[in-house]
Amino acid sequence: MALRRLGTGGRTRDAMLEASWRLPAEISTAARARALTRQTLRGWGVPEGSGAEDVVLLVDELVTNAVVHGGGRVRLLLRVEPVAGGWWLTGEVGDGSPVVPAGGVRVVELSAEAGRGLWLVAMLAAEHGVRPVPGGKTLWFCVPLSTSNGEL
Repeated sequence: MALRRLGTGGRTRDAMLEASWRLPAEISTAARARALTRQTLRGWGVPEGSGAEDVVLLVDELVTNAVVHGGGRVRLLLRVEPVAGGWWLTGEVGDGSPVVPAGGVRVVELSAEAGRGLWLVAMLAAEHGVRPVPGGKTLWFCVPLSTSNGEL
């Protein structure tokens, strides 16, 4: 795991927090990613009820897709940045497959047998997308973290 605190340190308004992992593409990886996400958000002081559980769900869905449909190791990155009046969390999940989901990350019909994970991403994330990277692709999402006083 790489864990970096960027900016001036502490939880000041100009600090950015970032953590990343390379995980094996195996069935237990989604559970490991959920645990790492919860532990990291807790360590950063992200309060419960701020959107943290949505982040855990989004990570779970994208990591599961990377294991099932991607290739190679799974890359997970979490980053929290200050924005006017609060904090913005970006999550990225990459895999070794260059194949982009049909239509990118979009809303799918709930009756579809596949694609519900991407539907959840579309419903819960303020912004989301997919981009090609050397040796694969990265799916990403952004969510605002709501806190009572704007501080983590």
